[in-house]
Parts: sequence; C-alpha cells; structure tokens
Amino acid sequence: MTEAWLLEQWTVMVRIRSVEEAVAELVDGGEARCPCHLCIGQEAVAAGVCAALEQSDTVWGGHRSHGHYLAKGGSIELLFPKFWARPTVAREAAGARCTFSPPSKAFWEPFPS
Repeated sequence: MTEAWLLEQWTVMVRIRSVEEAVAELVDGGEARCPCHLCIGQEAVAAGVCAALEQSDTVWGGHRSHGHYLAKGGSIELLFPKFWARPTVAREAAGARCTFSPPSKAFWEPFPS
C-alpha cells in the first residue's frame, strides 16, 4: 500500500460520508420521498471492497449500498434524484429492480433503499 493509494481510499470514504450526510439532511427536512437506509459508519467497507474490484466487475447492492455505488465511481448526480422519487436514466421501470449508473459502472440494486 502506497501513501497515494491510502489517500485515495480516504478520499472515497470522505465522499461517501459527505453524500450520506446530505441524504440525512433531505430525510430530516422531509424532502426525501423514499425510505433511506444510510451507510454512515460503513464507508471503509465500501471503499475496501470496491478497491479490490475491476471496473468491469458487477456489484449487486442491497441494504445500505449507496456507499458501494459511490466507491465504485457512481455519479452523485444520478443518485440524488432517487431520493426525490424523480425518474432519471439511473432508474429502470422494471418492477422493483433499479440501477443507479450507466452499464459501464456495473452496479445494480434490487430495491430502493
């Protein structure tokens, strides 16, 4: 592990925490229109797992998987409309299955969380 790699992982963890805190503010302010299960305190798990993956590896997220999505390089701009229940290219209309990223990010989440 190099110092640069460690700094990169720390940056990923801070990005995840910042986004999750912003989501918590949406929930507290009544602006979020869906249930949100935050991954605050679990940022290192997402950063570590995704650091071991190749870009082409597919991740199947479940409960509290926003951090994994972000650690894999997912777009914040595609993530946030989910909380307002707005349709975006990030969400499929096929039953409960949805994805938060273009296929190149290879991330699927089976249920809104």
